[in-house]
Amino acid sequence: MKKIFSLVAMLMFLFCLCVPLTASAMDEYLNGDPNFPLTGGYRNFWEYTDLSSCAIAEENDEYYKLAVGYVRVSRKEQNPYRVRYFRYYKDGATRPQYYDDNNDQWVTLPPFKSISEANIPFQPYRQQYHPDQFNMLRAACGEIFGIELEE
Repeated sequence: MKKIFSLVAMLMFLFCLCVPLTASAMDEYLNGDPNFPLTGGYRNFWEYTDLSSCAIAEENDEYYKLAVGYVRVSRKEQNPYRVRYFRYYKDGATRPQYYDDNNDQWVTLPPFKSISEANIPFQPYRQQYHPDQFNMLRAACGEIFGIELEE
């Protein structure tokens, strides 16, 4: 019985040790697949955009509503594949938005600034400028429209 317990404990330890190492080793692309570039992450999670999923979910006179699939890699994720929605306005002046599922509202992405320009600690910077969402929208606009989204 001790041997079985020791074996199970060792396997659990190795699993816990390998998950973050595997995720952090996937620097630029998920499992080396260029269809899944790294577009965000912080501390214990990483987000990889699924470029093949980028699509226009809805269109009207004002904006395109974009649907973008992504994989979130972390130790705690049970269902890592998710979809994030964006509004990309046709007028070229209105800032794009993403849909925040947690607060059930559209959030405007402000002009992107570097950490040094913002001169604030990293966590408040992330909460204010939403760099993960901006990077994901940038990848989606490149895939759908063939454009480089301006900061």
